[in-house]
Amino acid sequence: MATIRCTVSNCEYWGPQNYCQANSILVMAPSSPIQQADEHGKHAEMLKQTPATTDEDTLCYTFERRSNVSM
Repeated sequence: MATIRCTVSNCEYWGPQNYCQANSILVMAPSSPIQQADEHGKHAEMLKQTPATTDEDTLCYTFERRSNVSM
C-alpha cells in the first residue's frame, strides 16, 4: 500500500505523524465535472478522465472533516 501523507488534522482520515488512514483517495482536476463526483468517490470509476498539467491542477476529494475536532 502506498504511503500518503496529509497535514489536514481535522480530517476523519488524518493519523499520527501525518499519515492518511483512508482506504482510498480520489484526486480530480478542477476541470472535472464535479457535480458527478458523489460523496467520497464511491462511483469514481464512472467519471471522465481529466489530465492535469501541474500539481495545482488537481483537487483531492478524500477530505472528510472530523466531527469531534474544533478548528
